Amino acid sequence: RFTESIIKDIFSSYNKKIVPNAGTTTHVIMNMPLMMLIDVKENEHLAQFVVSDMKTWIDPRLRWDPLNYGNKTTIVVPEEDVWLPPTVIYNAIEIEVLMMEKVRNVKIDNTGRVFWNVPMSLTTTCQLKVDYFPFDAQTCTIFSTSPVLRVEEMNAVAGRTNTVFGNAEWTQIGALITVANYTEFGDTKFDVQYHVNIRRNYVYYIVVIVLPTFLLSVLTVAGIFTAAGTTEIIGIGLTSLLALSVMLGIVAESLPKSNSLTLMGYYLLLCMFVASLSIIVAVILSLVIEHYCRSASSYPPRCFYSIACAKRRELREKSPDIEMVETIDKEKMVGESREMFVLCSMIRDYILLQSKVEGMKVKEKEKIWMSKEWRRLFNRLEILFVVVFQLVNIGMLAAFFSFVYMNSVD
Repeated sequence: RFTESIIKDIFSSYNKKIVPNAGTTTHVIMNMPLMMLIDVKENEHLAQFVVSDMKTWIDPRLRWDPLNYGNKTTIVVPEEDVWLPPTVIYNAIEIEVLMMEKVRNVKIDNTGRVFWNVPMSLTTTCQLKVDYFPFDAQTCTIFSTSPVLRVEEMNAVAGRTNTVFGNAEWTQIGALITVANYTEFGDTKFDVQYHVNIRRNYVYYIVVIVLPTFLLSVLTVAGIFTAAGTTEIIGIGLTSLLALSVMLGIVAESLPKSNSLTLMGYYLLLCMFVASLSIIVAVILSLVIEHYCRSASSYPPRCFYSIACAKRRELREKSPDIEMVETIDKEKMVGESREMFVLCSMIRDYILLQSKVEGMKVKEKEKIWMSKEWRRLFNRLEILFVVVFQLVNIGMLAAFFSFVYMNSVD
C-alpha cells in the first residue's frame, strides 16, 4: 500500500526524458563491483568479460518523506520508468545484457538516490604486448562515455571494484577505475576507463614448451655426436628440427601477427640454431674422421692434442735394424771351401728377407696405431663438442629465465 502511494506521488509529474538537477550537474558514480575474465584472444587483440555495470546518481524528483509512508525507505521500479544515464562502451565489439528486459529494475531510496545494476557480457579491444610471452602481464581497458551530454550536464565519478576473477590461463591482479575529460567539437565530455590488470599463468608453457624444447635440444646434440661417422646423423637432425618447428608453430598460433618476436620465439629459434650448428659440425667431423682414419700416414699434429686435451701415444715397437752380413771377399774365398761361401750367402739373404718382413709388419702395425690415435683424438673432440653444445643449451635456458626475472612486469 505504501509502495503504491510512493510511486503514485513521485511519478505523478515525473518526466524521464529530462535530465535530473536541471541547470546543475548530475554526478553519476561509475561502479563495477564484479569483473570476470572469460577469454583473451591474443591474435585478435580481444578480451571477453562478464561485468556488473552499476551506476548510482541522485534524482531530486524521486524523494519522499518516509514518515508519511510508513517508514518505507526504498522501492524497486522498472528501469524504463526513470531517467537513465546515456552512456556507451565505445571500444566494445559485442555487448550482451545477461538479464531479460522485463526484470530489469532500479532501486530508489527516499533521498532520491537511484541504483542501476546491469550484468552484461563484453567483448572489447585489448592492446596486447607479448614481448615477454609467456611471462607477460597485460592491462585491458574498457572505455565508457556519454555521446550526447557534456560534463556540465552529467559528470562521471570513479567508483570501485569489489570482486575480480580470472580464468584458467590468466590471473587478474587488480582493477582500477579512472575518469578523464576530452573535448569533442568544442564540448567537454567525460571518459571513464576501467583498467583490468591480468597476468598469464606461465606454468603450462614451461611444462609443455620450454622444458620439452630444452630436453629435445640436449638429446639432439647427444644423439648426433653419438652417431658421428654413420649415416644416421641427417635423420636425427631433421627429426629434431621438425620437432622444434612444431613447438614454434604452437607458440605462433596463439600470438598476434606482428613484426616483433616474443621472448619464447627467440629461445626456440636459438635452440633450432644450436641443433643445426651441431648437425653441421657432426657431419664435417664425420667426413674428417673417415678421411684421416682410412689414410692415416702420420700422427695428428701437436695442436690437435692441445685442443682435445689429450696426450700423444706412440707405438713402442720399432722396425728392426737390418744387420748386413759382412761382404765376403771373393778373393779371400779363393781356395777356400765353395760350400762355405754358398752357406754364408744363403744366411745373408735369409736375414735380409726376414728383416724386410718384420719391417713391413711393424709399419702396418704403426699405420693401424696411427688410425687408432686419430680415432681416439676425434672421440675426444666429439665429447668436447657435446660438452660445449650442452653448456650452450644450459646457458640459453638460464639466460631465458634470468632475462624474464629481470624484465617481467610485476
